[in-house]
Amino acid sequence: MIGVPNKESLAAKAGLLTFDVVDSINGVEVTYWRQIEPLLNKFKNISPLKLSIRSFDIDTKKQVKRDISISLLSLNDSTSLLQQLGIVRSDLFLLEIRSKSPADLVGLKKGDLVVKLNGHNVQTWQTVLDEVKSFSPEQEHLQMVILRDGSEKTFSVKPEQIDLPNESGATETRYAIGVVPAILSAQNSPYFQRTLNPLVALAGGVEQSWVWTKLISISLVRLVQNEVSARNIGGIITIGRVASKSFEVGLVAFLKMMAIISINLFLLNLLPVPVLDGGHLVFFSIEALKGTPLSFKKLEIAQQVGLVLLLSLMLFALFNDITHLISSW
Repeated sequence: MIGVPNKESLAAKAGLLTFDVVDSINGVEVTYWRQIEPLLNKFKNISPLKLSIRSFDIDTKKQVKRDISISLLSLNDSTSLLQQLGIVRSDLFLLEIRSKSPADLVGLKKGDLVVKLNGHNVQTWQTVLDEVKSFSPEQEHLQMVILRDGSEKTFSVKPEQIDLPNESGATETRYAIGVVPAILSAQNSPYFQRTLNPLVALAGGVEQSWVWTKLISISLVRLVQNEVSARNIGGIITIGRVASKSFEVGLVAFLKMMAIISINLFLLNLLPVPVLDGGHLVFFSIEALKGTPLSFKKLEIAQQVGLVLLLSLMLFALFNDITHLISSW
């Protein structure tokens, strides 16, 4: 993904726009930003240079492909070809502004290019992340200079504290201003795996089931240890949304998701809670150790407690579902 901040640049006049994705240059596939400059140097003397471009509209979710022709013969070797063309990295452009966020309230817009932060020139998005995350209330605000329509504008932004999940799934509170940078990660190459032998397929299914059983078990343990936020617990609405999204991807993804949900429910059913099968196993173990069955009164009380716990969990999951549903609107 590229950025074209100057509308009078050679790139802009050729038809290139900020947020365009360069798919190929003269038929050579482009996957990373670092490939563009060497390819421009390689094909500099070939005129015109042909670029395959893809634009993505975040609002309509549609992609538009087009071909751009541009000549590099007039450029010299004294400075970077990208600099002479007017093409820069896209990661310092704001791709999306969260509604009612600090950035939205002060007037930042999609397409703004971050130039300075607190008086320091910004070279990478990591600089912005570090400044925002290290914000302290004593600072009152962050001074942000952006480039919009060829002119610099200064904004005073006061970050807000929000709860975000970290890599381990736990929730942590940190400062944010509510912007999404134009960073496009390279996707893994797709592959197709086909197994004609049903025994091999069965072995693969057992292996994957064991992998997901371990992952879900670890998540449950971390949930009890409060290392994973209880907000991750979902109910029937979340299951429906996940199932719908996976079905949009394809039948294989849908069936895989159904298998993961089944493993999840299987493990939950084994929890030592009365009413569930895990609770019955606990009762059977106690009876085996005692040599006599538990009294009906004790079983009845345990069943009532288990039912209350189960209903409470279901209500909490439903509350999370509704909260997530409202926040996504």
